[in-house]
Amino acid sequence: MKRRGLEYWVALLFLLLLVNTGYVAAFSSPTVFYMTNVLGHVVLGGLLGVALIFILRRSGLLAGAPAAVGLLLTAFVFGGILTYAGNVRDNAWLLWSHIAAALLGVAALIPFVWKKAPDGGGWLRFRKGFAVSLGVLVALPLIGHGYKKFFPNPNDRIVNPASPPLSMEGEGGGPKSPFFPASAQTNVGGIIPSNFFMDSEACGECHKKIYDEWKASSHHVASFNNQF
Repeated sequence: MKRRGLEYWVALLFLLLLVNTGYVAAFSSPTVFYMTNVLGHVVLGGLLGVALIFILRRSGLLAGAPAAVGLLLTAFVFGGILTYAGNVRDNAWLLWSHIAAALLGVAALIPFVWKKAPDGGGWLRFRKGFAVSLGVLVALPLIGHGYKKFFPNPNDRIVNPASPPLSMEGEGGGPKSPFFPASAQTNVGGIIPSNFFMDSEACGECHKKIYDEWKASSHHVASFNNQF
């Protein structure tokens, strides 16, 4: 059985990262599968960034495609900073810098791969896999965002009624709503279970603070009333 070298695994994981990137860019959804792919993107990018440094000299990449190497390593650095700092709105410039460097690096790698492919062997097989992965990288975001544009989810849009309610009975869920006469509603139409707040540590912090402030204010009011 032929032993697979480090270059083989780097090439395989690189192609997998391209496909993974296409999916992450196309289908942003709050699902376990999507978040697993986001985590996989971080892990794959980190592993490939480190592995690339070890194979630069013997792979011929540094001499044959210096621009691609520099841009891909720049994308690796931006990705590492973004992972540490967090992908929040204030760090949007890091995200777009990471994306731009990665795309330019992949584009700069294409001529080198096509030039090496006629040599046969692993480079020819890699070019075939590279072409398929590039197709997926381009097609998935186009399909995903195109579908969202032409077939938007009606639940993502707020639709105002044709005419405003003439009385409070027409607001929200109407007189049968547990929040009537307010127009507030929940996604299930009923009240929020109390254990939702009691079991949530994040909710508990605020509710405990409000309770403590109410208790302290009640104590001060009672002390003031006792004086008179």
